Amino acid sequence: MDIRPQASWRRRLAGAATAFALASCGGGEIVALLPFVTPVGGAWNFDADPATPSIDNVPGEFFNVSPVAGTPYLLASPIAVAGTYAALDPSRRCIGQDSVEVAGTIDDGALVLHVAGRPDQVCVRGRFADLATFRADDGRVYRNRRVDVQLDVGVWVDVDRRERRFKFTVPDSVNNVTGAAPSADDGSLVAIAGCELTVGAKPAITGQLAGYVQATGAPPSIAALLRDGQPLFTQGVVVDGATIEFAGPQGKVKLRREADTAASCT
Repeated sequence: MDIRPQASWRRRLAGAATAFALASCGGGEIVALLPFVTPVGGAWNFDADPATPSIDNVPGEFFNVSPVAGTPYLLASPIAVAGTYAALDPSRRCIGQDSVEVAGTIDDGALVLHVAGRPDQVCVRGRFADLATFRADDGRVYRNRRVDVQLDVGVWVDVDRRERRFKFTVPDSVNNVTGAAPSADDGSLVAIAGCELTVGAKPAITGQLAGYVQATGAPPSIAALLRDGQPLFTQGVVVDGATIEFAGPQGKVKLRREADTAASCT
């Protein structure tokens, strides 16, 4: 199915994240993070051939969800969500309808969606296996064509050296890799810009973010993160919506996203 409207979902999700940060973290308070922060927005399409990482979607078989107003996104868990569940196949319909409005929660990667206003009528439950894959308890697999990273939300902190904090001003999104390699022409390879949040001068941070690779299931990646033009971290992988792991020659480095509305590179 055509999921181009996900751009509007992305804007709404970014707004929800900002609203949450403003409401709870105006003084720099840190939000506790659970191990897995789930990607939320867009349409999750039923995959007819889950043995491959590619999306063999079945038209009319999908669900989409968005955080309800005022809930955290990309910053913490659990997340209250609402959206639509659709199934043309009678065996997969919820309360006998091919499309219903749903609500539910995502808690550390586990999702339960029920008919809106009817918690006893569960339409789908399961767990997000990675940034682009949801596995329902009955064995169905759903995939998202768009993995949205939004590096510009919050501040990224080195979990082993918390004094090392980074703020990215771009990108706010990246397209999936649809060909043999990332290409700047389709937005699957985008520039990273930001700074290290140090006292006084803030060293410039640059690099390139490559999108999720549909053909292999490889997550979004950062070949090298540069500080003032010199390699700082290399071999970066976006593990989930709030975690980037680097595995370069200087050893493993994990950056975790935290809420901070006061941080600025200016």
